Amino acid sequence: MVLDRMHVLWGIENADYDAIYPAVVALGPGTAVTDPAHLALLRRALSRTLEPVLPREVAAAQYGVNLGAAVGAGQPNNAADVLMVQDLLHSRWHLTNDDYVTERAAASGGGPTPETMAGISRLKAATLAGTGRTGWAPLIRADESGPAGPGGTDRLADRTFTYGEFLVFVPAGAAASLTNHVHVFFSAAGVIGGSSHVEHHGLRGAADAGSQILIGVRGEEGRAFTISLQQIVDALASTGRPATVSAITMSAHSRGNAGLAATLRRRLIPASLIHHITILDANDQAPTILAGIRASGVPLSNVTADIVTTGQFGTFPAGIRTRSMDPAAIRAIGYARLINDAQALSRVSPFPPAIAALAAALPLPARGSFTTANPAPSGKVNINAFTRDPTHAAALRALRTGERRVSDVGALAGSEERSAYAFIEWNDLLNLRNPNDPRSTWRSVSPGIYSHHLFVAEVAGETLA
Repeated sequence: MVLDRMHVLWGIENADYDAIYPAVVALGPGTAVTDPAHLALLRRALSRTLEPVLPREVAAAQYGVNLGAAVGAGQPNNAADVLMVQDLLHSRWHLTNDDYVTERAAASGGGPTPETMAGISRLKAATLAGTGRTGWAPLIRADESGPAGPGGTDRLADRTFTYGEFLVFVPAGAAASLTNHVHVFFSAAGVIGGSSHVEHHGLRGAADAGSQILIGVRGEEGRAFTISLQQIVDALASTGRPATVSAITMSAHSRGNAGLAATLRRRLIPASLIHHITILDANDQAPTILAGIRASGVPLSNVTADIVTTGQFGTFPAGIRTRSMDPAAIRAIGYARLINDAQALSRVSPFPPAIAALAAALPLPARGSFTTANPAPSGKVNINAFTRDPTHAAALRALRTGERRVSDVGALAGSEERSAYAFIEWNDLLNLRNPNDPRSTWRSVSPGIYSHHLFVAEVAGETLA
């Protein structure tokens, strides 16, 4: 991981990185590098990484700061750019309050900023140590959480990147290889941050169990956001990954399927690279999706459609494998998962005992354990068999007690400590609203939309496998 971090910080040349990487990866965990030539290369790379220089490209890819030119020793140091870097350093605790005030005035007048230069080195040292990136917050999925640090409790923060409007997440399994197997997820909405659908569905946590690099593509009602192979390559390169792609799998949820269909229809990615496509609850868009698949040349046998709430709106041809799930049961599972995650993350205090009991009554397997395959592979649980198990019926039914359509969340007052639905809405466990606004202004989410939405987190492990 340190070698990868030096690479994305431009501390090691591509040729040196490619030369030393196989030897370092071959070493067992905790094994020291002893080869003299490798040690010399690593020392040079470490020294270069910690130089007080922040290239424009590194600032954008690693810290989300868009500079006009590089900042640091021997760099252009345009005043506007230096001020942005000082804001970054101050927010990350690498520039004290006093130095921030003093050197901000100096930067505006073209004066020296020694603590800003030193702060750049401290910033990159923190990134190198794995404490340099601010994590997503508040987290929704407990399996994405870790010990608290300067960047929060997001254990995946240091492998979460942005490239333009795309999300890039590099799982631990991919970090140990130079091969890029990519999964592209076309979201129904945003893909970056704690309120994004990537966090709703826990896609980073699901991806981290495997070796596919996750790239998220945003979605929006009435629009189709696409991605090309070149954009995928550029996004990978921005994180220090090799600029090549070995294989691609794809998935799209809800209106994100418009972006999937457009990408396929325009042949922005060669069909030879696309190994599988998973359509997540989008039968209402079946004609458009099917036209895109046929135009791309991807065989229908390489496509799967998971159906929860959209089955009545359209169908896919027999060549596409379809897998249906009971919307009421899957919604109850989603409620229980959100409640369990909220408890683990201490998002609600005090935690209502009746709500905790509702979730505890359903013996959920760990997230990532569910499968739609029948029979289920070893170590997995078929999700439909789980929902049809008569011993789970009472718990699933109880989790749906108290559901009702209301105009705003404030109308649920009084039921938030006994109804799972009301509790989730009242505490905004999907980070959908501004917490500073009164609940009477929070638009409610219907139970049916929860069915359409929450199942993705339960099948994400299978989708990203």
